[in-house]
Amino acid sequence: MERTQAYRDQTTSLFVENIPKRMEWKGLWHLFARHGDVIDSFIAGRLSRGGKRFGFVRFTLRNDALRAMERLNGFSVYGFRLSIKLAHPKKGKKFGEEIKSMKVQNSVREAGESSAGGGMKGRKVIGHVESEDLWKLKKCLVGVTKMVCSVQNIALRLQQWGLGDIKIQRLGGKMFLLTIEDEDLFIMLEDLEWSYLKEIFDEVKCWSESLKPTRATWLEVSGIPLHCWNGTTLKRVAELWGSFEAFGENLQHNLDCEKVTILISTNQFKHIDEVVELEVGSLKYEIKVVEHGFKDSTSDPLSVKKNPHPHEINAGAKLGSQSEESSETTFPGESPTVTLLKMKR
Repeated sequence: MERTQAYRDQTTSLFVENIPKRMEWKGLWHLFARHGDVIDSFIAGRLSRGGKRFGFVRFTLRNDALRAMERLNGFSVYGFRLSIKLAHPKKGKKFGEEIKSMKVQNSVREAGESSAGGGMKGRKVIGHVESEDLWKLKKCLVGVTKMVCSVQNIALRLQQWGLGDIKIQRLGGKMFLLTIEDEDLFIMLEDLEWSYLKEIFDEVKCWSESLKPTRATWLEVSGIPLHCWNGTTLKRVAELWGSFEAFGENLQHNLDCEKVTILISTNQFKHIDEVVELEVGSLKYEIKVVEHGFKDSTSDPLSVKKNPHPHEINAGAKLGSQSEESSETTFPGESPTVTLLKMKR
């Protein structure tokens, strides 16, 4: 019993500061184990007051700890000079308990970050640029339409203007990449200040590395009460994530009274799947908003124009008088101050 107590009295911990990012707890253990019997090593998940990585190493014998401190204080590891001193636990807490408490706090924090960011927070990839691809892209144009439309209908309108040789691809949302391989055609359009293209696109500009992509997506909204089921409410739902583009299926709830779809453009790339609080006067409702994505129609542009799919919008098409009227429709009892508040999932 006395020997065990004497053993515990001999255990000594060192505080190690300025630990390099490349070193983990095992590396710290092996480094100090060359100078004595190491019981435990630990690197904190936060920085010290001086903004440096720090950790602790616990030795069985005090003499071993003192010897390691003397030999390794100022020792350079991966270009980082270690700073070592005797560690003093907080008042009323044994040092082993303090390290255990810090480990638990770190694991809880890391678990929270993982669940909030899908386990992706903190990951980073360095992009590689091919000079040949970059040179080709810098010869491309970017056309921006007034509303979300299909690639097929843009291609049809280019053909009608005699510009069928231009390759068209969606960059995202209302932005399209225009590739003009014929240099004479490119020069002619440039001399005309892209006037032909501006008959189709609201804006035409040269592609650049600083271009920020957007995307279009359909949202399915369910749980809206009938007395505030209208275009105004849906547009306010859309504005939580981006810009309203168009209504989809069941705006007039002629299919059912459960769900309705709306098209939005957004610069957010996180999948949308949330519960939203809908406030109407003194009443509050929870509605579900789920992203369904957006795909260009693969059918013939002419057939799409005659009989559009509820989840496809044609180039140049505008909301008709019926849609415009329905977007401003009000229902008896609707509050003029409908507000939406996002809730945590």
